[in-house]
Parts: sequence; C-alpha cells; structure tokens
Amino acid sequence: MLPDASISVRIMMSVCLLLMTWPVSGEEHYKRAAFTNLTWQEGMPVVEIEGQWYRVSAINEIPVDSLVRICKKVYPLSWPEDFGLKLTKLLKIAGVPVIDEIRFSGSLLSDPGKAVQLDPVPLTTQNWQALQLSLAVYNKRVRRDHTDAVAEKHHFIRERILSRREVDSIGLELTWESDWDKYEYYRKETVRKNKLPLWLEPREIQEDLDQLEWILEHHYSYLGYHIFDYRTALDVIRSGAGEGMSAMDFSLQVQRVLGMFGDGHTRVRFHKRWYGYDKKEQYWPFYITAYKDRFLVYEGERKHLLDPEHPFLKGGNGQETEEFMRIPMGLQSGGNIALTRRKWASWTNKLEFLEQAFALSGKELILELESADGKSSVSRSITLLDDEPDSDREKRPSELMTGNIGYLRIDKMRTRSSYLEALTDWMLAFKDTRGLIIDLRDNAGGSRIILHRLFPFFVDPEDGPRVISVAAYRLDPATAPIAKNGYLKDRELFPLSSSIWIAEEKDAIRQFAKTFVPEWKLPKDKFSEWHYSVISPKASHPKYYYYDKPVILLMDQQCYSATEVFLAAFKGMKNVTLLGETTTGGSGRAKVFELFHSRIQMRMCTMASFRPDGKIFEGKGVTPDIHFPDSLNDHLGITDDMKARAVQLILSR
Repeated sequence: MLPDASISVRIMMSVCLLLMTWPVSGEEHYKRAAFTNLTWQEGMPVVEIEGQWYRVSAINEIPVDSLVRICKKVYPLSWPEDFGLKLTKLLKIAGVPVIDEIRFSGSLLSDPGKAVQLDPVPLTTQNWQALQLSLAVYNKRVRRDHTDAVAEKHHFIRERILSRREVDSIGLELTWESDWDKYEYYRKETVRKNKLPLWLEPREIQEDLDQLEWILEHHYSYLGYHIFDYRTALDVIRSGAGEGMSAMDFSLQVQRVLGMFGDGHTRVRFHKRWYGYDKKEQYWPFYITAYKDRFLVYEGERKHLLDPEHPFLKGGNGQETEEFMRIPMGLQSGGNIALTRRKWASWTNKLEFLEQAFALSGKELILELESADGKSSVSRSITLLDDEPDSDREKRPSELMTGNIGYLRIDKMRTRSSYLEALTDWMLAFKDTRGLIIDLRDNAGGSRIILHRLFPFFVDPEDGPRVISVAAYRLDPATAPIAKNGYLKDRELFPLSSSIWIAEEKDAIRQFAKTFVPEWKLPKDKFSEWHYSVISPKASHPKYYYYDKPVILLMDQQCYSATEVFLAAFKGMKNVTLLGETTTGGSGRAKVFELFHSRIQMRMCTMASFRPDGKIFEGKGVTPDIHFPDSLNDHLGITDDMKARAVQLILSR
C-alpha cells in the first residue's frame, strides 16, 4: 500500500479486499479493548474510559464515522456492539493496525464544547471483558425470540430484535391529532369492549418492552436530547419480570422510564381497572398544588385552603414530604424541577394511585400540615368523599380597569369559537385604552389557535409577517421526508414549500432562516424539514387594528405548552413586557401508541419545538423581562401584587 495514500482511499481499498476474501462469520478477533462501556448517540459512539464518558470523533486519527461505516459493512447484524468488541480488527481493516494502545480524540460528554486529545490508552483483556459484560444483557435481548401472535401484529418486533434492521412499520398508533375528546371516546370504547389484562406473563412483558423500545427509537422526538440510557432502564424492567407482574405495576414501571426523559407531554394513561376499581369510586377531599418549593393543600373544591393557618404540606402517614413524595416523584424527572413538582402534585391527587403506591387501601390517611413560617404543624385525618368535588378555581374576569387600562384574562388555551369571539370583542373594547394587561397565570396550555387569533392585533403593519415558532417532525420509517404541506398542520406549522404562504410570508421565512440557529442540532435524517408558524398583520380585516400601547403579559411557573409558545411569540416585541416567573418548559405534539399485550396507551412527543431565538422549549421555559414572583397571598387570590405592578408599569410610560 502506498505510504502517501489518503486515509479514505486506504479505508475503501481495505474494506473491498476484506469483503472479497474474508469469511467474516468465522473470524477470530483480538480480545482486547481500550474502554469498558459503550453506548450510541445520534449514530456515533460514546465510550467510557477510566470512569469518564467521551464522545469520540477520531480513533488513531481515523474519523470515527469512517470506522462506523466499516463496522456496519463487516458486521451488519451486530455492529453496535462489535464496534467495541472488535475495534482492533476494524482498525486493521482500515489500514492502521494497533499493538498495545489506542489514541482517542473527541470531547467530554459533560462538556461537549471542549475538544480533548487523550493520552494513548492501553489495550487490555480486562477492559474487553468489562465491555463484554456491559453489553451482555443487550446481546441477550437481541437474540431473544418472540411469539407468533406479536410477530403477526407487529412484524417489526421479530425483524428488529433478531436482525437489528429497521423496517417499514410504525407501531400501533391511534388517530388522535389534537382532539382530546375524540381520543377519550376511543379509549373508553376500547375499555368497554375489551377486557383489560390485570396480569402479564414474562413473555408478554418482554415483548411489550421491545415494542416500546422500537416506538421510542422510531417516533419519539426528544430521544437523544437528554442523556438518558433508556435501554438499560428497559433492561432493568426486563430483568425484574420474574414470573410476571400486574398490569398496574408494569404501567408504573413504563411511566418511570418515560418520565426520565423530562418531557411532560410524554406519559402513560392509567386504566382504573388496573387498580381493581370495580368498586364505587371515591375521592380525596383535598387538592395539592405546587407553590415555589412547597405544596399548598386546598379543600377539594380548590376555593379555600384545607387549613388557612397551616397551608403547606409537611408529610403524610408519619413521613416527611420528601419521603412521602419519593415514589410518585420518580414518575417524572429528567432534571426539570418545575415540571417534576407539578407532576408530583398531579399524581398525588389521584386516590387510586396513592392506594397503589403507598399501600393505603383500607388504611387511614393522615396529612401533616405546617404554617408558612414552618414553626407550627397539625395533623388532619382524611375521610373519603363519594362525589367528586368541583375543582374549578375562582376565575379572574376580563375587565376595563380604573385608569383606562384593559385587563384580558386567558385561563386556558381554548378552541371554542364563542370563546375566541369573546376575546376578539374584548380587544375591540380595549382599542382606546392607555395600556393592556394579558394575564396568563396558571394557564397550563391547550391549543395555539388563541395565539393566531390575538397576535395580529400586535403586529405592526410596517414590520410585515413575523415568524413566531419553529419545529421539525420526527420522521418514522413509513413517513416521506418531504410533504407539500408538512406534518404539523394541527400546530399551525408549515414548511417553506407549503402552498399556504403568501409571497411576503415566504420572504419573511427565508430571511428568518438565514439567522436561525437551533441550540439542539437534530439527528440527521430523523426529522422533517423545518416547519414555521408565521403571523401577518391584518390591517384590512374589519375587526383588526394595530394596538401600539404598552402591553404587559403576566406569567408564572404554571404556564406550560401552548401558553409558553404564546409568551415566546410576544417576547422581544416593541411595547411588550413579560412580567412574572419563568415558565415550566415544554412543547410537544403528542401521538398515542398502544402496547400489544398490556394495552398500555402512551402519549409520546413527535416534534421538536423551538423558540424564534433558537432556544428549545423542552425543559427550559420562557424567562420574563422583569422577574416578579407571586406572593402567597397572590397565589391564594387574597391580593394581586403582580397585577398592581403591571398597572404601575403602564402608568409610568
């Protein structure tokens, strides 16, 4: 081989020679390795060396993507593990044989922006054995057989597990789109017509987990965004299948895995039948909600505190809050503390869940409550209710305030035409006001239609169309990479090629795209082209006008999903100020999938959503221009200091 030949030429010649002459299936390999563990991110290896994880960019000066291509050609059925176990052979094929050590280039997983060049790492048998052990469970899973029942319904399971090849199939997906009522009807009819399983056999658990893994890898949009070894997590459930488990226990385990991604839209739907609920339903006479780093306890109607002198949860049944919340806290994590606390409060309000998680069935529940200063506490014995309490909180009505200031309250991102018309009527009533307060506090999201209905009032006709959000759809094996009008119509997002745009809007998108830089680089070939949401001035529309007075948007930690998209669209606009606290952080388009045996139904995000400034919504939230945390009295509706502060800001301009 010529000494001055390029690396790429040497690689191609070596691979061709190997494929022509070597019987790979019976080949011996050197049982030595330089690293002790291996995983994959975006198709590239991440390795563990002396307790540190590294993203690898080159090995012995050969680009790692070249070595991966060689590995896939030589070991097409087992390349993910053989990249580590047979790396010395791959280097020999590439024309760079090694004897005692390997040189790595890359970056620390914990600091991907900093390039590192490791000192030569020795090849040892001990490392190879440790690597083999790390991959042993994975190898066992790959070679496991499956029943014909599942293979007939979802042929991709057999093909994927036995050959590691991707096939053209998409799992059992429900027709849901954005209509929750339609999904609820489907779910109830499914439960009514089909007896749900209460117990799952080991093989049923294994096959459902394989299906779940396939769905994650081919549909879930935020796979790879958070560093989470979901395969190992699924293997933990596999190894604990034993002689089987109840459908309820299995559903909790699946939720724990999904919760670790830190994505609030991705979750499991729990069936009451799994809890053994053939009995008359009963309800807690209290309601827990997150407030800063503590939890308030309301009466069931959410109109009054359970104990005004001791408003905060201290614990329950002799356990402190941290221990009391430990089990449900594990159902939502991923590092998003605000989302975790909201989800914990939500789970804790479910009677059937607490009975299962804390073995409370037939036992008395005693809540420990404490004062705001934490100096005194009381115990409250809880008696269940036969009727579900009305949990709607007191609503703040929209109004024309003293001083000629408009106050527009949006408590939920609704879709009803009557509600949208009412908001439009209020905007007409506020046309000549001195300023406007839009209150979005405690708004957990819904539809983006309200944004598209209201935003044109605030677009300066001289500025033209404005891009307010960007997203990409997670392609699955059966989805074409390009569709004329895209895949996110239900989120008012369309690709540049869509016929929906007028000429001015296309120009605005092209100009925007020149400077748009997403903070998360999406995995190549797994997402659609960019989809854009654009709003244009409607100066010629009889009901629209340009509101050019000061606008204050009120926000808090309870703002989520479509509400955050609303806030992000307004952020940075002239005359607009965001006042309050950073939002939860989440935006995803969920589809519903059902596992074959357990019939667990899961909502799973299928788009990656970004703000106009390139920041991702998931786990980050929208920050206010002026940080102004609500006081306890504000939260309880006794006072409203945040609203008063907004009035001051308007009057001072």
